[in-house]
Amino acid sequence: MRKATLLVGLLLLAGLPAQAQDAPKAEIFAGYSLASVDLVVVRETFPYGFQFQVAANRGAGWGIVADFGAQFKSIAGVSLQIYEYMGGVRFVSRGENINAFTHMLFGAATLRGGGASETGFAMGFGGGADISLNDRFSVRVIQFEYLPARLGGFWTNNIRLGAGIVFKAGGG
Repeated sequence: MRKATLLVGLLLLAGLPAQAQDAPKAEIFAGYSLASVDLVVVRETFPYGFQFQVAANRGAGWGIVADFGAQFKSIAGVSLQIYEYMGGVRFVSRGENINAFTHMLFGAATLRGGGASETGFAMGFGGGADISLNDRFSVRVIQFEYLPARLGGFWTNNIRLGAGIVFKAGGG
């Protein structure tokens, strides 16, 4: 947890000296993701998944974000899935070609497998970095979250990593 917090802080500080850039009205992210999931008795990596995120920018430095993610794994012929659906606030440090961001997300997570399903409260604390290709597209080189979730009466400590493409809609 300390390493993730330190990395988020460094990403934000890296962009502070840059002049504030105009923010697009919305940013839509779609990409690949994987998760390290705490199944209480064992930690498993769910290597196949996706993330989808929509951010409505309220200014150059912050916005409201909705996030959906899903990761998949098969263990001994049993298909497992974890889904995250959260929303929250995002803070962005905008540079000329790179934007670093952090976010706090709150919502729910669902773990399914073997005919059972468990849904509970989830949070997402993390951030990442986007490299601008032009005024319409960026590449999200990394997005990471610490995702504590209350599933089956237990708090689980999960981690999610993602990367993909960001579409920027509307001028700043």
